[in-house]
Amino acid sequence: MLLILFVLGAGLKAQSDSCHFTIRGIVLDSLDNSPIEQTNIAVVGNNNLHTISNEQGNFELHNVCPGVIELHISHLNCEHVHLTLLITKDTQLTIFIHHIEKTFSGAKITIKKQDDNLDKVNKSALESNRINGLGDVFKELGGVNLLKTGSSISKPIVNGLHSNRVIIINNGIRQEGQNWGMEHAPESDPFLASDIQLLKGANSLRYGGDGIGGILMVNPPSLFKEKSKRLSGDINLSGFSNGRGGILSGILSYKVSDKFPLYLRMQGTTKRSGNTNAPDYYLYNTGMLENNYSLNLGYSKNKLRTEVFYSDFNSQIGLFTGSQIGNLSDLQIAMSSKRPLSKDEFSYQIDRPYQKVRHQLLKSKSNWYKNALNSFELTLSYQQNHREEYDVLRSSNAHTGPAFDYWISTSMGDFTWNSLDVLGFNIQAGIQGLYQSNAYTGRFFIPGFYQIGLSEYFILEKKHHHNEFEASLRHDQRGFEYYLWNNNNLSIQNNNYNGFSFVLKETINTLRLGKISASISSTWRPPSANELYSNGLHQGIAAIEIGDPNMHQERSYAATIEHLHQYKRLHFEYEFLIKHIQGFINLIPGNEPILTIRGAFPSFYYTQQDALIYGFNYLLKYDINRQFKLKYKGALLNGVNLSKSEYLNQMPPYQMSLSLFYEKGNWTASIGGDYTFKQWRYVQQSDYLPPPDAYILINAEIKNEFKIKQQTFKWAIQVNNLFNQQYRDYLNRFRYYADAQGRNIAVRLNIPITTNLKK
Repeated sequence: MLLILFVLGAGLKAQSDSCHFTIRGIVLDSLDNSPIEQTNIAVVGNNNLHTISNEQGNFELHNVCPGVIELHISHLNCEHVHLTLLITKDTQLTIFIHHIEKTFSGAKITIKKQDDNLDKVNKSALESNRINGLGDVFKELGGVNLLKTGSSISKPIVNGLHSNRVIIINNGIRQEGQNWGMEHAPESDPFLASDIQLLKGANSLRYGGDGIGGILMVNPPSLFKEKSKRLSGDINLSGFSNGRGGILSGILSYKVSDKFPLYLRMQGTTKRSGNTNAPDYYLYNTGMLENNYSLNLGYSKNKLRTEVFYSDFNSQIGLFTGSQIGNLSDLQIAMSSKRPLSKDEFSYQIDRPYQKVRHQLLKSKSNWYKNALNSFELTLSYQQNHREEYDVLRSSNAHTGPAFDYWISTSMGDFTWNSLDVLGFNIQAGIQGLYQSNAYTGRFFIPGFYQIGLSEYFILEKKHHHNEFEASLRHDQRGFEYYLWNNNNLSIQNNNYNGFSFVLKETINTLRLGKISASISSTWRPPSANELYSNGLHQGIAAIEIGDPNMHQERSYAATIEHLHQYKRLHFEYEFLIKHIQGFINLIPGNEPILTIRGAFPSFYYTQQDALIYGFNYLLKYDINRQFKLKYKGALLNGVNLSKSEYLNQMPPYQMSLSLFYEKGNWTASIGGDYTFKQWRYVQQSDYLPPPDAYILINAEIKNEFKIKQQTFKWAIQVNNLFNQQYRDYLNRFRYYADAQGRNIAVRLNIPITTNLKK
């Protein structure tokens, strides 16, 4: 048989010297059909023909000659596979490999992956920042700032844009809640996340065309990577000085057996803290309480993989009482005072005003792999977000229930087809449906409404030698039905929107210049309910907000250039971006505060104009030697109101940071400074207070790993705002009344759980 193959191969080679064939395929685990990444595929005897499988297990070998070849397939902890193939045309393969378990003694292998960049939060940064909530983790990404409300609430600003312009993907599902509020932080547990990134390129349109700011991905570890008959997970214990708080979080995973590949995971977190303190005083009523848990169940057999996920997020957050002012003269005094007018004492008690939020997510996802090149995915989800906001009681007979009581429910479905070879292109096409209802009781702020959406998307990817090309097209239709009450009269307003979005991106990889990418895109979004119809006191940020029902949809045109290069011990990457937004909707300060029966509050109005946003994000890393490393990072962003030829208000100030890292053995230490410039690019006399002065915050951390009976424990001590710097953040609405949080010392301990249940 081998003789026949060699004869045929020799004949084919004599007929053609053109090596233009392609081998495509997928590498799967022979036990549960799960894709295996980082698998080496090489043609024996040809050092130029080799590749590595990606996260989906896919690989491609180009410029293969006709004739008989031998493929060598290898993966860590897997049996090696050898295949003898007769190549007469483009070939498609499905390769199954089997995991094996080997134990070696007397050797220690350490692999450190340099995965921290502008678009992804590495594991170390995730562990260091998640004790402060998911918002603080996002700020590690390039071009991401935080929109803060006091010291306990933060949400991401991506290149100057936030709230409904930033889509957060939680475990593969678009997070839906009362996203419009500046003080409505993401309702997701950061201790469940293992991968956080800013999604760019053509794939971003899979999740929505209204992510004008960006798409933030928050993913847990894969359930299907667990080994059979073994409990695995960890426990995280944290304590921090500012707020005298603590966190307990744990996760536990299990696979029943290889013959019955049923996977289970349980996770939970509880967090408690009291009043935080600025350098010179306590910020009264800034405590918080949080309890979350999630359950995950999966099954993978043959060509089918399916899972069900449920999470329940609960939080209660106090709102700084120093922002609740009774009359106009006291409001003026509070804004001009160096200290707040509220109490100055520590307490765990959460008084009014405060907010309670419960977010539930139920998700079902199924993948069917028809063959090596074609697969189908069906995802169904249901979310319910319940938000209660409790006002200050102004009299003994005042209503003691919530002033705002919102219920928003969202059902979504997504059906996707993936194909790895259609005329040489990788294709992803899908259709999505959405049904949403929003209801409220209590005082009016935004109306109840129904939303129906239908979307279609198409994504193309092509790799040729060192070049990559991406293109995507998406069409969205949105229908809204608003229920408006005016003097006990109900009116129904119907708004319909539709439009196309697209992304084009090309990437060139070279040895001399590194990786260079250029992209252009256009996205759009409809105005949200608060931008159209809000009218009254927004208790969470202690402000009067007024919408404009005549607003139309936003349309963004953007272009970016990115460059990433590694030269000896220097790694650098940067991004230029420019974005023209037609009909940009902005919330700007009014001319003067407004006195109501609930007190005196600053007023803000939604306006619409054309805007230009442009900026520069960069990251430099330099290895001084094997122990010491430098990291320099910054973001320079500008906004222009094109309608009035003036600066765009509420844009992030320039920021930069410099950090020094030391690594030796199992010890790691770092110290760095974050410098924030004064925001001078704003319209004079357009705010109740001018932007605060520039400031620098010094942060330090030391951490270590040690083993007990083959289990690796981790501990760390970190200090934020080491010198207890007094400062106010331009993007924190409560800067009108108080300084930002002072020094915070945190201690973390990670306890692994790995128990082999085999007899």
